[in-house]
Amino acid sequence: MNSNQNTNTSQVVKYSTQLPPGLIKWVKREALDRDVRDYHLIRQALEEYKVRSEQQVPSQSRLDFA
Repeated sequence: MNSNQNTNTSQVVKYSTQLPPGLIKWVKREALDRDVRDYHLIRQALEEYKVRSEQQVPSQSRLDFA
C-alpha cells in the first residue's frame, strides 16, 4: 500500500504476526474493556503510529529492534 493511500478503506486483508503472550493478553483485555474487537484496537494503534512516524524526521521514524 502506498503511504499516501488512506488506510481506512473498507478492504482489509487478514494478517498475522507474533507478539509476546503478555501483550496479547493486554490487547484482549483492553479490547474487551472498550467493547471492540482486538483487531480494531491493533489497527487503530498502528494507524496512529503511522501518522506520527510520517510526521517525524525519517531517521527518527524507525523502531529500534536492537
